[in-house]
Amino acid sequence: MKTKGFLIRIGLALLVAALLGAGAGLLTRESVDAAEGTYKILAWNDLGMHCYNRDFADLAVLPPYNTLWVQVIKAGDPPTLVTSGVTVEYFYEDNTYSVGKTNFWSYSQDLFGVSLPPNVGLKGKGLSGTMDFSGDHYVAEGIPVTEFSDSAPTTSQPYQLATVIVKDSVTGAELARTRVVTPVSSEMRCDKCHSDGGEGSPDNPTGKVETNILQLHDEEEGTNLMANRPVLCAKCHASNALGAPGQSGVPNLSNAMHDKHEDESPDTLDGCYNCHPGPQTKCLRDTMSQEGMTCIDCHGGMSTVKNNPDPWLNEPRCDTCHDSGQYDQNHPLYRFSTEHGGLYCEACHDSTHAVAPSREENDAIKFNILQGKNGPIDQCQVCHTTTPSTGSGPHGLTSSGSLFEDVPSTYWAREFIERLYNAGITGGCSTSPLMYCPDSTVTRAQMAIFILRGIHGSTYVPPTASGTVFGDVPVGSFAADWIEQLAAEGVTAGCGGGNYCPDATITRAQMAIFLLRGEHGSVYTPPAATGTVFGDVPLGSFADAWIEQLALEGVTSGCGSGNYCPDNSVTRAEMAVFLVRAFSLP
Repeated sequence: MKTKGFLIRIGLALLVAALLGAGAGLLTRESVDAAEGTYKILAWNDLGMHCYNRDFADLAVLPPYNTLWVQVIKAGDPPTLVTSGVTVEYFYEDNTYSVGKTNFWSYSQDLFGVSLPPNVGLKGKGLSGTMDFSGDHYVAEGIPVTEFSDSAPTTSQPYQLATVIVKDSVTGAELARTRVVTPVSSEMRCDKCHSDGGEGSPDNPTGKVETNILQLHDEEEGTNLMANRPVLCAKCHASNALGAPGQSGVPNLSNAMHDKHEDESPDTLDGCYNCHPGPQTKCLRDTMSQEGMTCIDCHGGMSTVKNNPDPWLNEPRCDTCHDSGQYDQNHPLYRFSTEHGGLYCEACHDSTHAVAPSREENDAIKFNILQGKNGPIDQCQVCHTTTPSTGSGPHGLTSSGSLFEDVPSTYWAREFIERLYNAGITGGCSTSPLMYCPDSTVTRAQMAIFILRGIHGSTYVPPTASGTVFGDVPVGSFAADWIEQLAAEGVTAGCGGGNYCPDATITRAQMAIFLLRGEHGSVYTPPAATGTVFGDVPLGSFADAWIEQLALEGVTSGCGSGNYCPDNSVTRAEMAVFLVRAFSLP
């Protein structure tokens, strides 16, 4: 439940971020309220992390190779995607050189067949320059940036910042600028196993990790790599990341690596960090990882990855879990998919493995500049000069700024209602148009469904009803399966006389009991009431202890004026708030 519910809400439930330094309030306020004709920069790295070898004297898996993408928007009603008339430049204020931070340029000819000028990458880009236009975006491919800043050339800082500037291509006048992370790390940690004496050291250790790997390969595979250094792994093992076809009959590099290490590295995040950057870099930093998800939740374990038929080009899809239709990808890969207004998904949500809001402060900078808070972008007036009054926005958002036609952007419980929907707990009360009916009251039958989905998740299906538990809940009646399961789990004993009263509305007092039993289990008993929390819940009144505990846990603050309104029927809007808070729905 937690995994799928959390995934579905990406892009809708957001964290407020701190403003960027003194005076940032003015900057971000101007950025959010787009003025007609102003320019907005949506910038991102095409991957959540680029890794490379720091030492290329013996062995190369990946070169220093980072890629920036940019889309430029001219604000207006409607905004326009800028594809001409501007020049997009980039530079690193504190990372102006890479020669000396890595020895790549000493071996580029041997490894890749090209002799490169210092600090220039395989695609001809340096650490500053002009981005190329590519149909609907601007791109600088293969920037050879390292994780070492000029000011601290021996200290790893994987979340390096590039400055991007958009200029008028005729006058040279600056139109806009932003700062964006280009994530990079050489922390592959081969030394954990392949250093001398390690589990993966060869029979004849060489004193160096890279040559130990080559020596072990020679011993086990009958190759002669040690005599042909430096070795590019992709020369034999195909690599879609490098566009290298490899040799016929030799497995893809990703398949070979995961197959070889399947029994050596566990299917855990720490297991992945044995090779991927890494215990210090912690390259998985996105919003999902902060809720406990790991690489395995999307990619599967080592066995799954080793059998990927086309690594790099066949990767997990967002719409596998975001399967309600409104999040469908229009490309097999998330990083190439587009949505609202032709914007790339990564333009608003950020890169794979860094989906906003990220753990890293540097990832948040560009979102703060655009909308005054961490991402993903959810403010229409980042690009629109006024909130659109008609049409639908990203992922089917209505003209009201809400998912639901009858839940406007200013509705008091909108956030909780949308979180409930995106966690898969409710589908609303109408699908065409999508409506929620927030002011309708909740019946005890409906409540059974809400509670069990809150406990077990959106995909939960209860056992088939027997029709023998409650006299007024026969087999085939609405929610019969759910009602009987609610009783089986000890959350309810019915309404008395062997009945459940499925069509009766549920009161706020009854709701307190259902929620706390659902949250803590059927044997839970709250602390004794004090009679001092709500004015209309005196000591000894029905459910007084349950109501006070609900307040103590922050699930409710009452109905106003110091009261709880225990006898009032629960509305669907109130139910959304109760469920989201009680079950910590994202």
